[in-house]
Amino acid sequence: MKAVQFSNLILECATRTLRNQNGNKVVLRPLPYEVLLVLLQSEEPVTRDELFQRCWEGTVVTDQALTNVISSLRRNLLSLKAKCVEIKTISKVGYFIEVDGIEIERLPDVKAPEDVPRMFVDSELSALPPTHFDVPSSRPVNLAKLIPALLSTILIITLLLISYFKPFSEKPAFIKKGRYEQFALGDTHYFFKDMTSGFVSSDEMQEQLSRTIPPTCGVDIYIRLFPSSYEPDKVALSVWLQQEGGKRNHNFRQFAVEKEQIATYISEALINREVTCD
Repeated sequence: MKAVQFSNLILECATRTLRNQNGNKVVLRPLPYEVLLVLLQSEEPVTRDELFQRCWEGTVVTDQALTNVISSLRRNLLSLKAKCVEIKTISKVGYFIEVDGIEIERLPDVKAPEDVPRMFVDSELSALPPTHFDVPSSRPVNLAKLIPALLSTILIITLLLISYFKPFSEKPAFIKKGRYEQFALGDTHYFFKDMTSGFVSSDEMQEQLSRTIPPTCGVDIYIRLFPSSYEPDKVALSVWLQQEGGKRNHNFRQFAVEKEQIATYISEALINREVTCD
């Protein structure tokens, strides 16, 4: 089992446990854990849209849902007396975690906590009143009572339409194509970014992928490599799989990967229920 160590804290990935050097710990819920992991992986501010896309996977929620998660993480850092760690709000952009150093640590296996639902719908939506009316037939309809319920119904329908069509949603920063080296192998399009000091070249990456992944996959594959200060001969790997047409996606992370294993891990990431290589 692997963990992310930053400042005087360790985040145990398999159990979602955040603990300090004094033995105090907090077991994070799935959403705060996902948000914290995305912030720790990013070297730049993460937009609210990207956090919604990667952690809520398209579920319709209000901005308050993310605000609540960030507030919860800040309370956890405070309760564990985190040193030189701060989740900063970047005005009109999103969030950024400022920390002295991050490294990967291997820990003994422990039993993971019982799983809990990964996503939830914001309480504002679940608390909406039912749209059922009991109007006596012998009396005229009271429009003053009907209008609030009708507006609630319209709001729900509008949110559902936005979640399906997403006409104005900006693409997450992770899949902005201008930030990558781009190449195609058959119907499969790759977007590659090595954020290390030249761990693997684009030509080497193409050679690996051409031998491992079918050229008729038809999926956009975004690949990022991050340095690993704990194991200098390995890298952290982030993969974003986007179905052609943009309707479904899947993201995958691996923290200690050798050069020869990169294509194999990407191939394994294609075996999932969201975006598969047909």
